[in-house]
Amino acid sequence: MTDAENRKKFMQLLRMGVQHKVHNQQKNHGVSSEIVGRDRALVDEKMRSEARSASQSKRGLGVADLVGWQTLAWRNAFSMEPYFYETVKGKQLRIKQVLQGEVNGFGTGLTVWPAACVLLKLLEYQALSNLKALIESDDPFVLELGSGTGVVGIAAAMLLRAGRVVLTDMDNIRFIMQDNADLAQQDGVIDKKVVVDVNVLHSSEIVPDRTTSRSLNITQQASYPDPHLLRTSPLSEFSA
Repeated sequence: MTDAENRKKFMQLLRMGVQHKVHNQQKNHGVSSEIVGRDRALVDEKMRSEARSASQSKRGLGVADLVGWQTLAWRNAFSMEPYFYETVKGKQLRIKQVLQGEVNGFGTGLTVWPAACVLLKLLEYQALSNLKALIESDDPFVLELGSGTGVVGIAAAMLLRAGRVVLTDMDNIRFIMQDNADLAQQDGVIDKKVVVDVNVLHSSEIVPDRTTSRSLNITQQASYPDPHLLRTSPLSEFSA
């Protein structure tokens, strides 16, 4: 096999492995009892109903469009769950998802994707192995570009004992980042000395003047051409 074929096969196996792991975790979480199962089914149906209503009212989708909405084959199995669960540093991270946000103009940022799963576990491995090698400062500034649900940035916050983490994305999905940042605080999985802020991706205020090599920039995208983000170039980049 060529290098390209080997790389493609590896990514397929990696994606399948992450999907299988997350799906099993959510399955174990959601079927612990008949009552929990019924409640979860009601939540799923409510969210689907709301999404269908929003789709029809805001975008004028017909029956054929809704059928396509419900059968997007490229979606991951775990993206159909209202919550994503992962264990980070021995604590359970709970991330709210919005099902099929694409049809309402939100893009693909409202659910957790395999790349985020891999990146957050890599961050955890690096931090638990040698946190100082990852972030030298005892009071670091961590900036995530294109946070989506905020899962990776929040996981990074869980690995810190102090500092500030800023989640950023487009303004129309800012609500999901804020919801999940609040959820992490409510669940008590983030140290009280760690501040998690939410901001718009293209804001000129997301990077403080003090950014140096002590800071960490997390991104799952190849590049961001916006001039405001050129200020992040001195940051040490950690990407996937």
